[in-house]
Formats: sequence, C-alpha cells, structure tokens
Amino acid sequence: MTNLEMNLTKWAGSDIVEKRMDIPEEGPAYCQIRRASYDKSSFKYVLNLYNLATDSDMYPFFYTMKKADASGKIGPNRYSEGTLISLGRAVFGKEVGVPFPDDVIGAIVIANIKLREYNGKTYASIYTFDAVPAEIVRSFGQIVQFSSDEGVIAPGSGAKDSE
Repeated sequence: MTNLEMNLTKWAGSDIVEKRMDIPEEGPAYCQIRRASYDKSSFKYVLNLYNLATDSDMYPFFYTMKKADASGKIGPNRYSEGTLISLGRAVFGKEVGVPFPDDVIGAIVIANIKLREYNGKTYASIYTFDAVPAEIVRSFGQIVQFSSDEGVIAPGSGAKDSE
C-alpha cells in the first residue's frame, strides 16, 4: 500500500491547511526561550521563543553556524556567531561564547526584533539579545508558568541589576 492509497481520517485538524504565525512587532521584546537545539549535520542552532508581551509562541529562529564562502570553502558564520554570543551574554551576564542550547532553555531575554520584506511576505529576524533587568526577572519568577523547579528563571542569572 502506498501513501496515496491510505485512507485519511477526518478530524478537527483536517481543515487546518496553512500554519499561521503572528509577525511580532519590530523592536525589543521580552521573550522566554522555550526550546533550543543544535543540529551538527546542518550546522543549525534553533531557538523557539515565547513572546511574553503577546502571550504567544513565535516561529523558530534558525542560525546557521557555518557557511560557504565565495570559493565554496566552509567556514564560520560570523553573523550567527555574533547573535548567539549576545544571547550567552544576555543569559549569563558575561562572555561565554556561543552557549550550549540546553543551558539557555527557560531564560528570559530581550530579543531585538527586526522585520524585513521578501517576496511580498514579512519576516522577523533577531540579530542581538540583551539581558532583562533583574527586578523584571524576579517578578516573572513569582509566576508559576515561568518558574523552574529551582525557582530560577534565567540560568546563570545574566539579568542586570538597575543602578
């Protein structure tokens, strides 16, 4: 039996034919990192963020860690590295290089969102992350939805104290 010969079961999801994600507003957004991963075969670092202001998941952000130069030689992608280094600094409050994906899950950061138009569609990109002020991180810690078992939201507590 081929896939074309299989019977389809009609259910509530059958009418969903297009995945729709709201385009976030451009500018700084308070986000929690829900998932993070790195695929060695494709050199892709993936972040799934939850926008705290709009109470919604955002589509995944992909950062390719290696790319081919004009001659076809594979080398580091300095743009992606710079973005992920800023993520590490935002989460841990110091230079840590590109953070291990599991170490940033649960962190609350400020994602600086940029919008661009391409082929009639709007796409969001994040090129830099900033630390969230410590008093805001502490206030989210009081909300069960954003708390971890240890009561710490931002691993390494990169939150910056206001002066």
